Amino acid sequence: MVLPCPKCQTVGVKPEAPITATLQERGIRYGLFADNARVSQALEEVLKSGANYQETKQVHREALKFICQKMSRIVNGDPDYKDNWHDITGYSTLAEKECK
Repeated sequence: MVLPCPKCQTVGVKPEAPITATLQERGIRYGLFADNARVSQALEEVLKSGANYQETKQVHREALKFICQKMSRIVNGDPDYKDNWHDITGYSTLAEKECK
């Protein structure tokens, strides 16, 4: 049975179609998920090798993790997509607020 899709307002679209469309859209914007996972995880491992990594606050480590993800999206996808750069600024600002 085919149900109306409340998100896309299209009758006849299967309920799983919106996630497929979203994944296709994100793939075009950010590149392959597997590539992003590889690059992001590699960046995180470099940070974890830092002498004081374990002493950093959780909020700082979390901000760094998200910045790694955004950097990966930039180098695997559309580097001119301003939202990635804006998000990096946001994560940095959130981490900065936790500094003494």
